[in-house]
Amino acid sequence: MANPVQVVLNTRDFFVSPDPGRMGPPKDFFADKDIEFAQHRDRLRKQVAAVSTGFKQSSVSTGIIKVTLRKEAWAKSYRPERTLFPPKRRPCVGAAKLGELFYMVSEDELRDLDLQISSAEDKTRWRTNKKLKQFTSPTVQRSEVGAVESISVPSASDKRRFTAEQALVWFSDPRTSSAYLVELFGLPRTTPSVRLLSHHSAIIREIQSHALNAGLSLDIYPITATENNRAIRSSGVFGMRLLENVDGSDSQSNRNITEHQQLLNFLDHYPYVKRVMLPPIIMKSASTSLPSGSIPPELPTRIPGLKYPKIGIIDGGLSAALGNWIIGRHDLVAPEHCDVSHGTFIGGLLVVGQQVNGPSICPEADGCELVDVAIFPDNNQPVFDTYYPRGISDFIKEISQAVGIAKRDHGVRIFNMSLNLFDAVEENTYGIVASLLDQIADEHRVIFVMSAGNLEANDLRDAWPADPQAALQYLAGRTSPDTVLQPSESSRSIAVGAVNPPSCSPSIEGAPAAYTRRGPGLKVGVKPDLAHFGGAAHVQAGTSGLHSMAPDQSLCCGTGTSYATPLVAKTIATLESRVDGQLTPEQLISLVIHGSKVPSCLSHPTLAEVARQFVGFGVPSGSDNALFTNNNSITLVFADTLRQNSKLSFDFVWPRCLVNAEDGSCRGDIKMTLVYRPPLDRNFGSEFVRANVDAFLRQEEGTTYRGRVQQTFLPQKNAGFPHEHELIVNGLKWWPSKIYAAHFSQGKGNSSNWRLVVESLLRAGEIFPTQGIPFAVVLSISGTDNDQSVFTDMRMYLLARNVQIADIRATTQVRVQS
Repeated sequence: MANPVQVVLNTRDFFVSPDPGRMGPPKDFFADKDIEFAQHRDRLRKQVAAVSTGFKQSSVSTGIIKVTLRKEAWAKSYRPERTLFPPKRRPCVGAAKLGELFYMVSEDELRDLDLQISSAEDKTRWRTNKKLKQFTSPTVQRSEVGAVESISVPSASDKRRFTAEQALVWFSDPRTSSAYLVELFGLPRTTPSVRLLSHHSAIIREIQSHALNAGLSLDIYPITATENNRAIRSSGVFGMRLLENVDGSDSQSNRNITEHQQLLNFLDHYPYVKRVMLPPIIMKSASTSLPSGSIPPELPTRIPGLKYPKIGIIDGGLSAALGNWIIGRHDLVAPEHCDVSHGTFIGGLLVVGQQVNGPSICPEADGCELVDVAIFPDNNQPVFDTYYPRGISDFIKEISQAVGIAKRDHGVRIFNMSLNLFDAVEENTYGIVASLLDQIADEHRVIFVMSAGNLEANDLRDAWPADPQAALQYLAGRTSPDTVLQPSESSRSIAVGAVNPPSCSPSIEGAPAAYTRRGPGLKVGVKPDLAHFGGAAHVQAGTSGLHSMAPDQSLCCGTGTSYATPLVAKTIATLESRVDGQLTPEQLISLVIHGSKVPSCLSHPTLAEVARQFVGFGVPSGSDNALFTNNNSITLVFADTLRQNSKLSFDFVWPRCLVNAEDGSCRGDIKMTLVYRPPLDRNFGSEFVRANVDAFLRQEEGTTYRGRVQQTFLPQKNAGFPHEHELIVNGLKWWPSKIYAAHFSQGKGNSSNWRLVVESLLRAGEIFPTQGIPFAVVLSISGTDNDQSVFTDMRMYLLARNVQIADIRATTQVRVQS
């Protein structure tokens, strides 16, 4: 019997104040290494002196310095911000790669910084506690000096990774708009937006003035997601394009390498420029489709009054062959500049995917209302700059406008975007396009589902081997880069990889497709988030195993992450359409992730990290699996908004049929999925997620509660707890989606009392967002096939305890205000 997922309606009733935090004692990073410490301290003082000299030579009274931390000091509690860099005097204004921070300092503050460094004591200080155990007890100065690896001024190589010659070649493509993207250092996160805008405006005026004095004319404009630059906190990124010479001479004369080099040299040495980038180029995620020679599919009849999934397709347009399933159009691009084949294949999968592929590939019922967001012109026609003179800046604003209209007029909240940039995700950089898409998602409360990107034909991997060791050896020997493409590092979006569909011999079902790229790209988190069937590249029968429609409604087959993406979007949109009331994006994403499974061919323990790189949390098994459970399990959904000084603490009793009568131990399987919406700031590079939310499932043990689950990607604990960098890289600390699991076949503990806890942690110097942090937790407890009363036991207990629960399909109260 199928039982619906249970939504806890009064989650907020179980909020409590968190235990008061306590800063740990200072750590001595040079314990019993006093000579090494003295040398290190002197080296830092010389570095500070060099910074001061550089300021004087540049006639700069205030500037930015780069502080690199030791890996052991990555933990928030070890940040050197009590004496070396107190926020009110030498504030942190950004970060780059993990452990690399930027602080704003003046000449006077540099003198005080040197004084603080020099005051660190020479000798290790030892103390003895009541148990006669010795421990180090350094001053804060010695601890913080030891935490810092180096201090310097950001160099030209930190700011720019291309030459003027390479820029001119790149600018020869009209899609670039010939504009550099210049990222500025901002102000501390606590700074009001108005002051930040004023700060950036003053910097831009100074850059303009320098350009005019040098005989150059610049077109400078902010890169934002809307026309209203004050609507969203400034991204700090500006487009800068050389125009005609000030004297009015021929515009081509200023496009020589000398003038570009002159501009770049100035930006390299200007203290408030963080980075200079070449503009990205948008492209459709490379894919292939071929006629299959089969009978054209017959479109299902749209029944008036029936609630269908709704999806916006951001692409090059949809064919009229999709008929009245197209409920709206945002057709900026003229028909003669459209290539509708790519978008039509995607739309066909959404409307008739199950008919032409079967439920094993397309688990959701056919039929889907589509909004055609036709804003991407044909790649084969040189017209992109005609529609978007300022390149990516204009394109993102068009997406923002189209998304707003589609949601307002048609209620669309899920958008399929099988578009990528030419550039791979960088391991330490949250890209500007990903950042802007996340701002659009926040503004309209929508979900972008996007492709992770495909390899070029010459870089395809060989067919996936059946032997796990052979797969590892093959991947280790590959030298061609295969990182996921931007903007799939988007935090609010779902990035999708591709796996082989069934019945495509010799390709292995569920194995990563030969063309799919892998993550995570950024050193933190999981990308792609999910995967789906995208067609197989290595087949004998001449078909990819994935079929859809051509623009003339004929049947065709195709391959690409572009075509895996709509299958994930369809499951999310179907979940939304089948639930009475409106689920938040966090609830929708958590449910689809929770209902996903890693393909069996990737389930071998030695492939755990590889599986994460290619399929993320797995392949969605359909909305039915996300909405219903069997009698031997129960799934609960908790959703609300964490406020400052609050945490969720929900006590419950383990299902009676899973408690061993002899010793009171609890058995069963646990799976828990957490998704939350943290504040984001791309100024902080790898630390762009500014708050961490974590979930814990604990069992009573004596006078306390012990944690019983851990994140699925966290390495097994060795001696001691993992270092901070291991928690970040492997444990998804600071990442907004997490899965936890445990298996107790024989039983655990000796108490049936359990506690679910959800609590937050802020980055150093971060202020808790006034709107709070929305979150959703999906918790499943399962027994064996013999435990057929798990659902009944748990539900009866919750109702008796006055926990307000309702079937997810029956309730109209699951909307969470945030």
